[in-house]
Amino acid sequence: MPRAAAPSRFRRAFPVPVWHVLRHLWVPLFLAAGMALAYVGAFSHPEPHHVDVAVVAPDAKAEVLAQHLQNQAGDRLDVRTVPARGEAEKLLRRGDVAAVYVPGAAPALIVDSVKSGSTVAETATKTFTPLATAQNAPLRVTDLGPIPDDDYAGGTVFFLLVALSLGGYTGAIAVAAAGAALSPWVRALLGLGLSLVTAIVTTVIAGPVAGAVHGNLTAVAAMGWIYASGVMLIGLGLHTFLGKVATPVLVGLFVMLNLTSSGGLFAPELQPGFFATLSDFWNGSAFVDAGRRILYQGGDGMARDVWTLVAWLAAGVAVLAASAVYERRAHRAHRPTPAEAETAVDRELDTVAVA
Repeated sequence: MPRAAAPSRFRRAFPVPVWHVLRHLWVPLFLAAGMALAYVGAFSHPEPHHVDVAVVAPDAKAEVLAQHLQNQAGDRLDVRTVPARGEAEKLLRRGDVAAVYVPGAAPALIVDSVKSGSTVAETATKTFTPLATAQNAPLRVTDLGPIPDDDYAGGTVFFLLVALSLGGYTGAIAVAAAGAALSPWVRALLGLGLSLVTAIVTTVIAGPVAGAVHGNLTAVAAMGWIYASGVMLIGLGLHTFLGKVATPVLVGLFVMLNLTSSGGLFAPELQPGFFATLSDFWNGSAFVDAGRRILYQGGDGMARDVWTLVAWLAAGVAVLAASAVYERRAHRAHRPTPAEAETAVDRELDTVAVA
């Protein structure tokens, strides 16, 4: 029988109960440091970074104005010229630009608070007002997607995202640990059922209970189910490979990186480049944008967001399939009993971070 490795000098310096505690402290330290890096890094200094704006420039004079604006703004703005107002509005509705400035005797600014966020709309207004003032003309601001006053900065959908994210990754840990004796696909069905219940409960609370969501509740719940299911399946698959380490990994993916890049509090254009880049393809950003479009624009322009959420759901299926192959090839001789599984889930849920 091989001899067990002798404990290190560092380990021998502590009594066994103390050492048992010390070797588990990396999880709270990781979560604290990760939260600080993510939230402080994403939200502490909101300022414009390469905000795409369009200037309607049917003549050379407007072209000169656009170049002057770019020279003054530096890397705060990326100014492009568009020959006609209608074309510029199409870019705005697609999200290709955050604002459209129409120079002339009656200068106008067109924004879309639903897509770009109210913070970007406010920034654009502050940027272009001096141009109108220089012409002794008031700046007319048109918002194609105004957010109602009772939803400050469009935060309702963001708070739904927080609830769904928490339910998704903690649900994955609970189902994976308690259902360790089940096949991966049975666990997946249970997880999808839990995701559906989570989406319905959170939507009902946000709508009829709190009165924060008005209309289109079915569509909001459907988007919530797709989002939570993606988180759930990825969590179930990763748990097979990572075990208890899956908890901090899932917190990193769906809290630290996800909530900060979602555009729920500050638009990506006002965040450092790392978080702005994540928002282009992360599932939280897609849910926030789709939710706002459902509530305030009748779902117009949300196709890309839906496909992003579906892609994350497909990634979850792929991770789960890989975990099923891994389990089958491992030829485990012992599957935990229900009592052992219950003990395991109790221990794992004790480590879950609520953000």
